[in-house]
Amino acid sequence: EGGHFHADGTWHAEPHTQPSQIDPPEDDPFFASIIFPDTPPPRTPGGHTVVPSPFKVLDVYQNNPRVFKVNKHGDADVIYSPEKLRKINSLQGSGLTGDAYDKKVAEIMGEGLEPLQAAIVAMKEGGSEYAKTLLDQAYTENPDDFDTLYFWALMHKREHPKEAEAAYRRMLELRPESLRAIYGLGNLIVEQDTDPREAIPYLEKAYRLNPSWGGALFVLGEAYLELHQFEKSLKYFQAAEVFMGTGGASVLYISTLKRKLSEMQTQGEKQ
Repeated sequence: EGGHFHADGTWHAEPHTQPSQIDPPEDDPFFASIIFPDTPPPRTPGGHTVVPSPFKVLDVYQNNPRVFKVNKHGDADVIYSPEKLRKINSLQGSGLTGDAYDKKVAEIMGEGLEPLQAAIVAMKEGGSEYAKTLLDQAYTENPDDFDTLYFWALMHKREHPKEAEAAYRRMLELRPESLRAIYGLGNLIVEQDTDPREAIPYLEKAYRLNPSWGGALFVLGEAYLELHQFEKSLKYFQAAEVFMGTGGASVLYISTLKRKLSEMQTQGEKQ
């Protein structure tokens, strides 16, 4: 009910938000500059939206082709050497389970690698705590390496948000036009629940750097939600949905905000 078929024949239960359905917020020239796509984002046969990574491939992936293979999503997969695979297979029957097993696998995969490379491998193998230790070592050895700063901030932002923010700001000093740094800083400021108004210029710039990607619009919706600008927040989540498709977190925000605005209007009418 209310759904439609995609061009590949898959059924989508929810209608997409159309740009024509979104009235631009008043006095918001940035929103008026948004260039909406002509077609909805592609989907997998299972119905999941396919949103390519908007970020430049990291140097650590490109410079280490024996360790990482860049995939179609702009991320990288770990290359398993036969020798390391044999060592991992030998762990069967060792009694190691859970975190202990993941750490041992990460240690094997990281043998002979620099701390940053080994940390990334550990992250991809599930050894997050071990990865943090390696990242601390990488950061100590090379505190001005862009990729090291990025992964350090990514892994430490929960327990050390101020230090992670400083890392993103240093990334911006190193590469002022980096989408990864600009978006990362804006997103972190919103996540920290400090003053989201500071994040807005970063997120607007992030969109301008890649106007075919709606990720920055989504976080702008979160920023305006924290500022209790509910109507504007709703419009940004709707805009993000046009780029990123329905079925994600934007759907929950949109339905919640519509309900809240309706309740506010009802209460106003009663008063």
